[in-house]
Amino acid sequence: MDSGIQGYSTRYMVEHKGKLYMGALPLTGLANFQLYCSSDPEREGWQLVDVNGHPDKNPRGNLDLLLSYNNHLYVGTGLPTGFEIWRTRGDEPVKDNWKLVVDKGAGDARNEHPWALAVFKDYIYIGTAIEAAVLSLNPDQRIVPPKGFDVIRIDRHDNWELVVGGIPVVPTQPTTGTRGLPLSGFPSGFGNISNAYCWQLQAQGDELYLGTFSWSVLIPYFIPLLPEILRELLAINTKGYQQALLEYWKYITQVDPLFAQLPIEEILQRIAEFLLRIGRKTLGFDLWKTRDGIHWEPVSLNGLGNIHNYGVRMLFLSQDCDLYLGTANPFDGLEVWVKPWRHFAPPCC
Repeated sequence: MDSGIQGYSTRYMVEHKGKLYMGALPLTGLANFQLYCSSDPEREGWQLVDVNGHPDKNPRGNLDLLLSYNNHLYVGTGLPTGFEIWRTRGDEPVKDNWKLVVDKGAGDARNEHPWALAVFKDYIYIGTAIEAAVLSLNPDQRIVPPKGFDVIRIDRHDNWELVVGGIPVVPTQPTTGTRGLPLSGFPSGFGNISNAYCWQLQAQGDELYLGTFSWSVLIPYFIPLLPEILRELLAINTKGYQQALLEYWKYITQVDPLFAQLPIEEILQRIAEFLLRIGRKTLGFDLWKTRDGIHWEPVSLNGLGNIHNYGVRMLFLSQDCDLYLGTANPFDGLEVWVKPWRHFAPPCC
């Protein structure tokens, strides 16, 4: 059956007031906000929610997040000017009856995507991301420098505050609040620029877990490719750039004359192998937890002992309150971990 849905993927589905809601996303880049709902997807199909009203009273951008909370439907959208969070003013989505809760990337336009959320102790926690660490939704600037993710939280009265985050890369002036100092004291990405995504947030009992995507383990594998990359760069850049590279190479060979006797490909391969050896404690995703949403401690900083686990792709709480963690690992396949619930403790959900 043709669903009539215009899109290539969805990141979130949520049940709200007896209906199932889903966001549709483009294959890449920026698209119109597309929210679908259904009372019975199998028999009735999907209906597009109408938001074609006043631009300041309806969500816009890529629909990345959905949440049913406090008798409202919340949506998180990706925009090149920074992510936004909206909620319905009433129980259900109605055109021109939405409230903007967070705008302009919570003070940093580089926070383009809200890609993780969890409700924990009466706050909504939102984690940000840049797609593939460097891909922007801005059609005029598709590649941007990487930065670590930020985390904010929203209370029941729609006030937001920064939990994790540093000096903004592209400062903005949100209309919904003011970016202050991070409550946790941690800068973006917990101080690690390779933590490009806050990929998962999930509460288990009185603890909130946060899993990242980190591109740090990819660095050693790209280093041997540098000669080819540099040749491409040298072919399109100016003489000044070429000269700067040559002078830097001259400096390297003066520091260690051994380098001058080896092919550059062998030197780079040795550097890559060295980084892999010394990175066993720090390469791979991060997993953090908190009991109050402010004070965080690391559970793992090296992909739970496997540096090839470069992302926490899923944190899932079962009906028995066991917490399952699924990894993203393009090198040797995924792993699934479980943190059993303390069965002598009261129910967690």
